[in-house]
Amino acid sequence: WVGYRWNGPPAVLSPVVYGLSGKQGQEVHIQRDVPPEFEASLFATDPSYGFFEVLDFGFIVTVVLSLSVLLFTYDAICGEKEEGTLRLVASFSASRSMLAAAKLSGAVLAVLVPLGFCCLIAALVLATSPDLDMGAGDWARWTALAGVFALYLMVFAAFGLMVSALTHRRLTAFLCLLGMWTAWLFVIPNLAVRISRAVAPSTSFNAAERKAYAARWHGIMGRTDEVAAYWDRHGIPGFGLRRVLGRTFDAIGHLTPARQQQLLDGEKTILQRWQARIHPDLSSILIRRRNEMRRQRRWSAALASLSPMGAVTFLSTDLARTSYVQQERVEDVLQAHL
Repeated sequence: WVGYRWNGPPAVLSPVVYGLSGKQGQEVHIQRDVPPEFEASLFATDPSYGFFEVLDFGFIVTVVLSLSVLLFTYDAICGEKEEGTLRLVASFSASRSMLAAAKLSGAVLAVLVPLGFCCLIAALVLATSPDLDMGAGDWARWTALAGVFALYLMVFAAFGLMVSALTHRRLTAFLCLLGMWTAWLFVIPNLAVRISRAVAPSTSFNAAERKAYAARWHGIMGRTDEVAAYWDRHGIPGFGLRRVLGRTFDAIGHLTPARQQQLLDGEKTILQRWQARIHPDLSSILIRRRNEMRRQRRWSAALASLSPMGAVTFLSTDLARTSYVQQERVEDVLQAHL
């Protein structure tokens, strides 16, 4: 009746890409006839984290370094247009494609070198941390993460050069790229969540909790009434309610051991029948809400992937095992255990 608590270990790569590993909660109260609910998230245990973003490696790459790439590339071509040196460079035998490739290579190297240095430092921290046990699969996913982050920065470098080539003034290029960076990182991902909620609405957590509570209470009351009626029929009134409440009385002490066991087996059959009825009702409520949330997440992922930030966020959390997929696996295990 009281239950016990289960604490899930954090993902090994959660220091690199935090994802949902601490926002969802790592602790679950396992209790009879109660759907599992995740508690003790980072923000619940220490509300001060709610004021600021979690500064993980993924945040540094997707926000800080992406802006740095645009600062490296916004005047790569339009700056030479303003100064008049582009005409001089174009008069040489080098083709336009070679010139663009040289500009892109310089911008990419200017960012990938410090990114590689940061990746080496992060790998060293992961390897020497006594709290982490990095296996071969973890290192493979870490390498894939580094490759994804490198491609992400290369995309920003390419768009920076494109805008720089299409404009004629540094200020125009900078404002265009700043607006694009803001839209990609903040507007499109948040707008995708709002649109997905409108296109694929889901039952709120409170509504699902109320339904689960009603189903649980209906099962408890039905089980209590049937157990009480069972003992009343066998000439021991009031004993059933005490049994359901977990109290032990010697009201059947005058019966033979065989008769006591027979009556207790009959009571156990009633309890098992109600248990088999309550748990599927609770599971159906949770499964229905999960399917609704899954449809909503698919819409959100599709719309947010219009931005490189959204695509990399979903991909990196999957690689770091801090995404919705791992969360659903934990929920499946808890349901099977319950």
